[in-house]
Amino acid sequence: MFTREELNTLEQLKADNPKLRYLLDKLEQEQKYALSYLSHSIRNDLTVLMSSFQITEKHHPEVRDFKYWEECVKGAFYICKLMEDLYVFEHSSKIHQSPIMLNELLTDLVNYFPHEHYSSTTSVILQTEEFCPKYYGDSIKLCHALELLLINSYEALPEENGKILLNLSCTNSLIQISITDNGKGFSKDMKAKLWQPFATDKQHHTGLGLCTAHNIILAHGGHMQLAWSGTEGTCIEIYLPFLSVGTLSGKCEKFVQHAN
Repeated sequence: MFTREELNTLEQLKADNPKLRYLLDKLEQEQKYALSYLSHSIRNDLTVLMSSFQITEKHHPEVRDFKYWEECVKGAFYICKLMEDLYVFEHSSKIHQSPIMLNELLTDLVNYFPHEHYSSTTSVILQTEEFCPKYYGDSIKLCHALELLLINSYEALPEENGKILLNLSCTNSLIQISITDNGKGFSKDMKAKLWQPFATDKQHHTGLGLCTAHNIILAHGGHMQLAWSGTEGTCIEIYLPFLSVGTLSGKCEKFVQHAN
């Protein structure tokens, strides 16, 4: 994965050399087309396969007792999930800007997130500034990136007394969003490859969640970093630059808390 600095260097090289820009852009488009074609073809075949599994189980329920049947179905579901995640990752850098109130976006994310699918004992606290200036970005993509990070926090939490804190703050030129949990933290190996595609230490995970979130933040001109991670938890920080300075009205110090 390219860092923000590497992407800036690459753009500068392309700006200085029109021929290099043409070749790199052509290579990127060919790679995207090949990946999109492959993903589309596999998804079509998987749809037929999953339908076949369902029809077979409906008419011949005894197959559920066949050796390796469950493993075959789970394997097919995993490949379906991989293709879906790969498609989202492939399009994670394409954004459509519109006005966003980030405090409202985060409130909706916490309120409508399916917490019961992960842990009913988890405490989620959203802390935002009472007033946050209007931000221009892709609300759907940003919400998806934050949802992926929230899922990652949930999956790391202990079985009891899990806690997640989302914090939103802003200055005259920068928005900061942090997600902190009291989970088990990332391993040393994962820290070294955190934003890379297919990097995961969890079984049945595609390893495309964090890198997709990272790509979405980069596409907004921002950056995401692992502030700290250890046995007492993890904190991931997101920094987004304001694209329209005229919408700012200074830093607000008063906070409002929402408990889930």
